[in-house]
Amino acid sequence: MAIQWKTHAFPASRSMLSCVLLVVMVSGCSKEPQDWEAASSADTEASYETYLAEHADGEHAADANARLRSIRGDRAWQELSGNHSAEALGAFVEAYPEHEAIDEARFLHRIHTQAEAFAAEDMKIVGAEITGAENGGVGFEFDEPLTQPGLGMVSTSMGLQSTADLVFDPDDLVAGTHVQLYMIFIETELPGMTIKHWTPVGFVAD
Repeated sequence: MAIQWKTHAFPASRSMLSCVLLVVMVSGCSKEPQDWEAASSADTEASYETYLAEHADGEHAADANARLRSIRGDRAWQELSGNHSAEALGAFVEAYPEHEAIDEARFLHRIHTQAEAFAAEDMKIVGAEITGAENGGVGFEFDEPLTQPGLGMVSTSMGLQSTADLVFDPDDLVAGTHVQLYMIFIETELPGMTIKHWTPVGFVAD
C-alpha cells in the first residue's frame, strides 16, 4: 500500500515574525561598524560619502562629516597655491574657518587685498631683518640686494616705512626679527614723472 504524505501550512505566529524582524534589524545594525572601518581605513572623500549615504545618522556620522570637510578643505587650500587672489582667498576663509591653514589664509587675504588696492603689477617675497621699529615705522635690511628697475638702483635696506598700510602681527614688530617681507611692484606718480618700484605691503616672522 502506498503511503501518501500530506503537508499542512501553519500560520506564522507573532513570536516567529518578531524573531525574523529582530534578526533583520540586528543584521542591519551590525553592518555600520564594518562600513565605518572601511571608510576610515580608505580615508578618502568617496569612502566617507559612501558611509554617510548609508548611515546619515550613524554613530560615526559626525566624525565622517568632520573628516570630509577636512579633506575638502585640504584640496581647496592646495588649489589656492596657483590662485592667490584676494577673491579666492576670501572664499576659502569664509568656507573653511576651522582649517589648520586659516591663519595663513587670512594673512594672505589681507596681503593680496592690499596689493590689489595698490594695483600691483607683481609680487615677491624677500628675506629681511627688521632694523628698527619706532614711531609708527619699521625699517628692513634685505638678505640679498633688491633691484629697483624703475629707480635705476639696487637697495640693500629700506628706511623706516609707515606701518599704517602694512599687514603684520604686532608681536613680530621687534628689531632683530627675521621676516619674510612681501613686496609689490607698483607705479607711483610724482611731480613731473611716473616711477615703478618695489614697496613693502606686509611681513611675517620666520
